[in-house]
Amino acid sequence: MSLSAGVLSRVFGFACGVLVVFGSAGRAGEPNAVEPSKAEVKLPGPFEPAECFDKVWGTVREQFWDPNFNGVDWEDAGRRYRPRALAAADHEEFAATVNEMLAELRTSHTCYLTKWDPDYFTLQAATISQMLAATCTSDPSVLEKRNPGHYSSQGRPHRTGIGITTRRIEGRHYVSRVLAGSTAERAGLLPGDLLLEVDGRPFHPIRSFEGRAGREVELLLQRGCDESTRRTVKVTPVDREETEIFESDSFARTQIVEHEGHRFTYMPLWWLSGWHMRKVLDRGFDLACESEGIIIDLRHGFGGSPAIEYLDPFLRMELRGLTEESFLRGRRIPSQVAFGGPVIVLIGDLTRSGKELLAYYFQKTGRAVLLGERTAGWVSGGRPVRICEESLLYCCVAMITIDGKPIEGVGVEPDIEVPFDIRFAAGKDIQLNRAKDELLKLCGRPSGRID
Repeated sequence: MSLSAGVLSRVFGFACGVLVVFGSAGRAGEPNAVEPSKAEVKLPGPFEPAECFDKVWGTVREQFWDPNFNGVDWEDAGRRYRPRALAAADHEEFAATVNEMLAELRTSHTCYLTKWDPDYFTLQAATISQMLAATCTSDPSVLEKRNPGHYSSQGRPHRTGIGITTRRIEGRHYVSRVLAGSTAERAGLLPGDLLLEVDGRPFHPIRSFEGRAGREVELLLQRGCDESTRRTVKVTPVDREETEIFESDSFARTQIVEHEGHRFTYMPLWWLSGWHMRKVLDRGFDLACESEGIIIDLRHGFGGSPAIEYLDPFLRMELRGLTEESFLRGRRIPSQVAFGGPVIVLIGDLTRSGKELLAYYFQKTGRAVLLGERTAGWVSGGRPVRICEESLLYCCVAMITIDGKPIEGVGVEPDIEVPFDIRFAAGKDIQLNRAKDELLKLCGRPSGRID
């Protein structure tokens, strides 16, 4: 989102709804900024319930966007939840209690994440992607020097897994996405698979693979509603950096797909932050210029900003047909300046934050058809705050409105509603298939504008 020059002197934008602020030690991008030494900064320590609870509660008291805490008596909330949190049997139970307290604020971008939650890693990855671009570097260790202990693994958060994302529904874990080139893809896992056990123990997205990189495991899954569809597959977990996992998937999945004799571009965006995702956008735009229409998938991952950058290439309607040419030592490289074909944007209840703004802009300009389900309604600005060496607080520090109206708690409605229950989908994506059919209908229109 656009910020004033004064604000930009110490704030470098919203990354996946993340507002990152640097303290008095220096500002990102300033060549003479004084970076704190590790001796001057207290590094986060191990989990200690009382200290962690007080830090969470105190951070919300000082930084939450609304000084009235959305009508919640925050002092009373602390008194009510602190005894329960301190009596928790382990860190995960502690986190559940703290998140129950934070939920009373009824605000997105406000939660407590531990290393047992996949979002703990993915949030850091998306933030790091944004911050690397903001500081004009590709070296995550630079971020660690600026903010010691803030990120996992010196700015390279990583975990062991098989290359899937899951969704928990009614206490059960279903595959929501199989990442390109992953061991899960090679083992034949499909979106919609119910994951039951790993080596005879109940499935957990983190614990099931922790410490097992390079060692083959047996995964029991169920593909259909009937238990007769259960099968055991062998798969080898790998340890990879979180940022690489998702940015590589977006790039690999951005491609031209054939549908009933027509060629369409499909571009999935895990988040809208950083150089690598801009490369995905550039690739998607180039492929769109070679095809008849484009499907932009915003249904998975985090948000990001500034969302308008991802809209701009599709709004240059007056420049349709204009070709820009570069000449390099005898080579001629032509490129299109604008794409005027039809655009369909896939949205769902996991489309959040900056992606909701992007969907709104597409709809407001009439440049795309939104297809799928209403978005999450999580449109605010959050800041990740390190609590201990294995946990983060994500705290909402800014509320965002568009045209004077909030999207927070409301979401963006699709133009074409297509409900989709991922459970036992067996790899079928009815929303994506419907998007291809809708593009067929739009291909004959002379203008890319959707009326």
